[in-house]
Amino acid sequence: MAVYQDLQITITQYDFSLYLPNSGNQSTENENNIFINISYKIKNVSTTSIELIDEGIFSDKSYCFNLHYDKDYVYDSYYYVPDASGHSIISDSRIDPLETFSGYVCFEVPSEVENSNKSIELIYGKVAFFSDPYIYFELRTDTSE
Repeated sequence: MAVYQDLQITITQYDFSLYLPNSGNQSTENENNIFINISYKIKNVSTTSIELIDEGIFSDKSYCFNLHYDKDYVYDSYYYVPDASGHSIISDSRIDPLETFSGYVCFEVPSEVENSNKSIELIYGKVAFFSDPYIYFELRTDTSE
């Protein structure tokens, strides 16, 4: 768990799958790829509402995720998948004080990522190119040596 600009973020688990959670949709057209599905909770710990607008990396109003594999490979294209209730960052871009959203952020990666022992980090931040401070979650440490 970490706090970033009044947002308490918890990564509850991650797994690799051919499918997006809660959807049953198969991975990709590329048979060499797989999804890494990362379950999260985001809670507004401030006393005012926060807009969680995801307008892409060129917006200064956007909070967004990146996935780093082996410190050098960056994946910045992802899917938000809502929790079982259907709520997510995308469907409800405003989070009120003490409200919590949960769901999944899912990246399509080569199958090699699942089968290696190299590090995987999830990066979360605001503003284009993460010029503001950001936080990262180490999902897997490098054990290849």
